[in-house]
Amino acid sequence: MNVRLLPAFLRRDMAIQLSYRADFTLQTSSVLLTLILFFYVSELVDDGTLGAEAGGAAGYFGFVVIGLALLRVLSSGLNSFAQRLRNDQTSGTLEAMLASPVRSRTAILFSAAFDLMRATFFASVMILAAIVFFGLRLDTDALGVLVALITLAGAITVFAAVGMLLAAFTVVYKQSSAALQIASTGVGVFSGVYFPIETFPDGVQAIANLIPLTWAVDVTRSALLHGTIETDRLLLLLGSAVLLLPLCLLVVDRAVDKARRHGTLAQY
Repeated sequence: MNVRLLPAFLRRDMAIQLSYRADFTLQTSSVLLTLILFFYVSELVDDGTLGAEAGGAAGYFGFVVIGLALLRVLSSGLNSFAQRLRNDQTSGTLEAMLASPVRSRTAILFSAAFDLMRATFFASVMILAAIVFFGLRLDTDALGVLVALITLAGAITVFAAVGMLLAAFTVVYKQSSAALQIASTGVGVFSGVYFPIETFPDGVQAIANLIPLTWAVDVTRSALLHGTIETDRLLLLLGSAVLLLPLCLLVVDRAVDKARRHGTLAQY
């Protein structure tokens, strides 16, 4: 994979982004409105026992803000690759792009890099806004922040790998919007973004504990809200990232090759 091509893809997508000047304001407004919603929900939840149990001193608001920030990155990872691919199919540029000297896996992976960076930026804005405007207090030190950043890097890699897998599905089967919606909604609910997975029945908890987003939010919450490190889940997340990304890149190559053989690469 030629990493030197990444700046070219980023410059292209930055130019497109700058042509929509209202997007930054709308994205920031969305972040603030989401925080306002869950801040006042937390006022109700914290009157009970769930808030203290879930987020410790930060209460339910701290608990849900961490989950929402990571969910924003997850949603971008799951959706951006397939959506970019779909847009290129419908605009007629996909076949030309994949006919260039750039490997198909590189073109598809780098095509959504800007979206992942933007999602990560607004996830950071969400946490910072929660601290500055809503009084969120983190119970952490430099090590906890470092662990949170490492967790974020591992989570982005895992989410990108799964997003590439969905992009491969789009190449072969063309329609993936239903799969994307189910994946985004289901993972958000069952990974403990909105409430602790301990509230689920035992069987559902077992499934939730297999979802990488669950590992990411648990490690990040522990590091930032409780000042503790969940080493086992962090290593599980990083190990999954190392294994999944090369595997999913291989699947993308096979999917593109299959579409080329059947002459369906540009069909939508």
